[in-house]
Formats: sequence, C-alpha cells, structure tokens
Amino acid sequence: MSEILCSKTHEFVYEKNGFYYIGVTDIFLNKLGKIIKVQLPQIGEQYTKGEIFGYVEAENSASEMFMPITGKIEAINTRFKDNPNELNNLQTEDIWLIKISAEYFNEDKKDLICYNKYKDEII
Repeated sequence: MSEILCSKTHEFVYEKNGFYYIGVTDIFLNKLGKIIKVQLPQIGEQYTKGEIFGYVEAENSASEMFMPITGKIEAINTRFKDNPNELNNLQTEDIWLIKISAEYFNEDKKDLICYNKYKDEII
C-alpha cells in the first residue's frame, strides 16, 4: 500500500496493486458521529476530481463525498452497506468505499496532503 493522501474535504486515497482506494477519513467520520447510511456510486461510472460520488449520513448530520482524483469506479466496498456504523470503528486504510482506475493520479494528487499532515492541520 502506498502513502495515504487526504483532501481538505476529508476524503482519502491510496494506491495498491495499480488501483486507487477512496473513502472518508476515520477522524472525520468520528466527528460526524454514529454513521447510519452510506450512499455510493455504481461500478463503471466515471468521475472527475471534485465531483460528488456519494454521501455519508450520521444520526445528526450528513456529508457529501467528493472525488479526490479523476477515475472510473471498478469496485464498491459492500461491507458497509448493511453495517454503516462499522465505519466508526476502523482505521482509515480499512474503510475504503470505492476502488477506481485512474490515468491522471500524479497530476490530480498535487493538492492532496499526507495523512499525518491532515491530522495535524485540517482537523
């Protein structure tokens, strides 16, 4: 697994075996509170960096999720569909929501920051 990179809107991305795994950081999810619903895109859909790809809903709030990089949805993590509150109990690298293929990762990652810097500066 490569370094975890984060956006200012709390999404993360990391590369593994040529694919990119995206989700919302554990720190942000815990600030939202108990997660009750996750809405994700369909396999095969294409998204541009910055587009909304889904929603995460907590008991008292909800948040849109924005694509940190441009890519095509290759897989959805169905683990959290029936048990979305599990998202609150895991570390960031274990809570990926979508797996994508991406052609422009090196260009798109320019305004992402490493997870440790994110923890210190964003939250």
